[in-house]
Amino acid sequence: MPWSSRGALLRDLVLGVLGTAAFLLDLGTDLWAAVQYALGGRYLWAALVLALLGLASVALQLFSWLWLRADPAGLHGSQPPRRCLALLHLLQLGYLYRCVQELRQGLLVWQQEEPSEFDLAYADFLALDISMLRLFETFLETAPQLTLVLAIMLQSGRAEYYQ
Repeated sequence: MPWSSRGALLRDLVLGVLGTAAFLLDLGTDLWAAVQYALGGRYLWAALVLALLGLASVALQLFSWLWLRADPAGLHGSQPPRRCLALLHLLQLGYLYRCVQELRQGLLVWQQEEPSEFDLAYADFLALDISMLRLFETFLETAPQLTLVLAIMLQSGRAEYYQ
């Protein structure tokens, strides 16, 4: 495989790892902000942050599950049984499962000397799914949370470090 293709595959793999880490960091900071609001006695703000986080997560998992079920049979190769995948999505871990699946496929393709067209197309397919899910999560969670934080700052007259 030409070096430019290997470099592009490595770049995609690194960006996949960074994207997954950014998702986890975003989730952690959202939970931290909710805890800080609750500890400060601002329970309504904490509840609103958690509600926005929960609604976005449920929508993300729902889309992930529906798209996973709509994929052609045999596309994903070996996967856990459908019940396990449903349980992962119910536990709000389906998106992370799909991220790990994408990273595993990207690593497999990068390690191969001459990856097959199917392996390359499948890695692209998974990356596109993850990108669309992340875009949904951004618009369903981040935009409303930004509006909430701005409203909180205007109401309280100050900005907190965890916002």
